[in-house]
Amino acid sequence: MKRGGTALIVGFNSSNNNNGNVIKATLISVMFNLLLGTKQVEEASTEEDEEEVKDATKKEIVLTGGLTKTPQTGQILADIFDRPVRLLEAADEGGAWGAALLAKYYHGCSSSATSSSSSSSSSSPPDPNDWLSFLKTTKAKEEQVFFPHPERVQIYREMLTKYKKLLKLQPQLDEVMNGPP
Repeated sequence: MKRGGTALIVGFNSSNNNNGNVIKATLISVMFNLLLGTKQVEEASTEEDEEEVKDATKKEIVLTGGLTKTPQTGQILADIFDRPVRLLEAADEGGAWGAALLAKYYHGCSSSATSSSSSSSSSSPPDPNDWLSFLKTTKAKEEQVFFPHPERVQIYREMLTKYKKLLKLQPQLDEVMNGPP
């Protein structure tokens, strides 16, 4: 039986052990895991879809959800991923906004399909290229963009190297904390 990961944050001492540092360390570890997962997706792409995946994943990140309530996380994410991060107006409601956009798009597709043919409506999804065109017509009124700072990118890369080493030690840490599996 395999257990889940062991939570562990290292490097704290009496001079730096405060709430802000603990929260930032936790946030950075989550972002590192997201970065590592993104890199796995990028590396797993086949030659056939390699350019498409690179285009989709390397341009920018659009920040939505709860993290938008602290916009400074956008800068940290930009520095960790070494790509721009865009924070749109009302981004904390991004999931609902995205669902509304999809509903509007599908409604428009079904309306045009119904008006162009009198036969029964098709249940097949619209062409993804049309979706991209549709998105270009829908712009947020206000946005903020965070660009990576090269000196911070380098610091996070060094931190990531150490983080990867600790991930390799995770099975041993789990055994120390919880006993043999």
